[in-house]
Amino acid sequence: MPAKAKKETKVNLKDKISSYYIEYTLEHEASPKSVFKFCKHLKISEKDFYALFPNFDSVEKFIWKNFTDQAIQNAENQEIYKNYSFNEKYLLFCFSQLEVWMDNRSFILFKLSKLSKSTVIPSYLNSAAETVKEFGENLINEGLSENLLSERPLLTSKYPDVLWYQYLTMLQFWIRDESHEQTDTDAYVEKSVKLAFDVMAPGAVDSTIDFFRFMFRKKSNFFSSFSS
Repeated sequence: MPAKAKKETKVNLKDKISSYYIEYTLEHEASPKSVFKFCKHLKISEKDFYALFPNFDSVEKFIWKNFTDQAIQNAENQEIYKNYSFNEKYLLFCFSQLEVWMDNRSFILFKLSKLSKSTVIPSYLNSAAETVKEFGENLINEGLSENLLSERPLLTSKYPDVLWYQYLTMLQFWIRDESHEQTDTDAYVEKSVKLAFDVMAPGAVDSTIDFFRFMFRKKSNFFSSFSS
């Protein structure tokens, strides 16, 4: 079999495994426990499963990373993306991410509802974190090269972490938003993205005040964990 065909088969099998993992979790209101039973239902061998994933935890990480990859791809595939500034590109990504999350809202709500109160960031988001930071770093470098963001000793390397934190709080706000058509989340995304990039540039005062005024009005606990 040609190498390309083998690669495509692996990609398809990964998607098949992750899709059934989501389906199983929602139908049983619990994550699968037995790889043997899981593979038997999918009519694949355990060897095929373990060639792609060492355990179910890695399947979950793949699922959440895939949510992020889809959002990036959807944003970059839009014709307007290439004409956008670095911060507009990130904003477009955020709105694309909301759409991907909405397609998988039941699974996301279920997983986050099962977190212990001591969990601040679930481990299955680790791979998604790497993707968001890498994507964000590329956009940050655009801003730095255009002198629109500030180079700060010891701090510039932390800029991608600012975007990752914005991403996490966006997820947190979205799962709790009960506004009509989640318009509050849209407002939150716009204000939090503006704040995130303003923190990296001179003159962050106005956007900081505007952001926290919005948060106070919504009475949202900005710093609480997902499980609270």
